[in-house]
Amino acid sequence: MDNRKAISIAYGIMTIILAVVLYKQFNFSTNKFDQPALAIVYGIALLISLLILKLSTARRERK
Repeated sequence: MDNRKAISIAYGIMTIILAVVLYKQFNFSTNKFDQPALAIVYGIALLISLLILKLSTARRERK
């Protein structure tokens, strides 16, 4: 049980870091990303980490 909480915390931290990095990459004056290819990679990683985080919390709630 503690192992799942540790994984959940790790993915939570990773999700926050990825969201902050994506926010910093976005240029609000031009409404574009500074490095679009890297932003796509960060976005995919963010979605995967959110999915894993959601699935782990849903599994924990079922038990």
